[in-house]
Amino acid sequence: MKPEPWSASAAASAILAMIVNRRQALDSSVEFTATAIDFREPPWPRLPVARLLPVPWFLPIDRFDQAVFAEAFRQALVAGFATPRAIELAAEVNPCPCFRRALGHMHAGVREGRRLGESLTRSRAWVSRALPDALEVGEEFGCLTEAMSAFVRQVRTFTGRRFRKAIGRRPEAARFAAALATLLRDHRLNPKVIRAAVLLSGGGRRFVASTHGVARALEDGDPFVTALERYPRNFDRLFCAFLERAESRDEVRECLRRLAYAGDPAD
Repeated sequence: MKPEPWSASAAASAILAMIVNRRQALDSSVEFTATAIDFREPPWPRLPVARLLPVPWFLPIDRFDQAVFAEAFRQALVAGFATPRAIELAAEVNPCPCFRRALGHMHAGVREGRRLGESLTRSRAWVSRALPDALEVGEEFGCLTEAMSAFVRQVRTFTGRRFRKAIGRRPEAARFAAALATLLRDHRLNPKVIRAAVLLSGGGRRFVASTHGVARALEDGDPFVTALERYPRNFDRLFCAFLERAESRDEVRECLRRLAYAGDPAD
């Protein structure tokens, strides 16, 4: 005899009974606690380079995203980072998830001893042929920074303002860096100078509150970069990483100037 089909209410009752029985079988002493959300962290964390996920070869990488990588890679080399670390930093701030995966494979290939252009090609990323060519020429002739600049100039849609926005650098942070670089010409880095730079750069209430938090952290004895890293929404990964390598006041001033005008033709 063919069984009668269940009604919607009967099916729902059966499912509810299964859930209740399963819940009773579990340890009833489990407690659920709510944790506070730290709104200083970015809501959509970018994919770590170390996770080598497969790259969809059928998705073309936007030419602008390629230029963002080239410029960030160039700036990391100028800041004194080794080539593998420069690739890693440029990958962390790239706005394209697919390209970040490919750069993770490129980073692994370079660590294994492969050449830059070959590593990018083996990642299967659908990029313009001009980018691997620029990497190969720059590596062979020892002019990687100039080769990356030449590639960026080929992308007509690339501007310094778009680049800073793509890597997560707020306009307030760029103005703050420029103002602080000006003040450090005649003064040491201290909480008073930071608060003065905030007054010169302006910005919204949240940004002003963040920079005052940086000043208070300096008063408590924390390093400048450590204080900046507490506010990733306002100070991007490259901003903090580049300043971490600066030691003297002149080096900090020069680094802040590059951070303020990153991507502009004069940079």
